[in-house]
Amino acid sequence: MRFSVALFLLVLTGGRTGRPRVCDVELVLRSVGVPAGAVAVTLSGVENVQMLLVPTTFDPGTDSVTVTSAGTTNLYWLYRLDRHGLPANGEVLYVKTRSCLDLLYNQHAVLRGGQLIFNR
Repeated sequence: MRFSVALFLLVLTGGRTGRPRVCDVELVLRSVGVPAGAVAVTLSGVENVQMLLVPTTFDPGTDSVTVTSAGTTNLYWLYRLDRHGLPANGEVLYVKTRSCLDLLYNQHAVLRGGQLIFNR
């Protein structure tokens, strides 16, 4: 009986526990221009380069952001939101997280210090 009640509550709440989901940010990156035809040497050979991401800094305050998965494990692109919830300056940043395996699409979060905090 106890198991069925717990399962019912899990289904009813969609797995949310009321606590925000927190992901530790390992790196904040920005994209830099890559010349057409650029290639890179990788462990698997020579490959075309579509984008180059380099480390950048961000204000350690609290920023409202929208987060979307960037197609690879623990890498997400985000843009900052202004006080009206609209993109602040058009700059897209990328964050590499530690063990945050969520697939996200336009998920609202807060970037505070070294953490990405989702209110679920």
